Amino acid sequence: MRDNGTRESAFVHAISAAGVAHSVTRACSSGDLNKCGCDRSVRGTSAEGFQWSGCSDNVAYGTTFSAEFVDARDRAKGARSPRSLMNLHNNNAGRM
Repeated sequence: MRDNGTRESAFVHAISAAGVAHSVTRACSSGDLNKCGCDRSVRGTSAEGFQWSGCSDNVAYGTTFSAEFVDARDRAKGARSPRSLMNLHNNNAGRM
């Protein structure tokens, strides 16, 4: 993909980073990946008395994986060009 610094390429960076984070997060919760699993820290009781203690999506793992994978090219060899910094910002915006 040629990155020409347009609004459209910013959107593609954001959507790509978000897509990777979402896919990895869902795969963790589904048991499709060996290195991660459910986020079991989410527990509680709703106002109606429903007690939650199931398999929550492991968003932290998904976003961390996305940051390492998607940002690799712009972080490689200490790339600190304005374009790389912009891409890293757009990737992070997508993950948020």
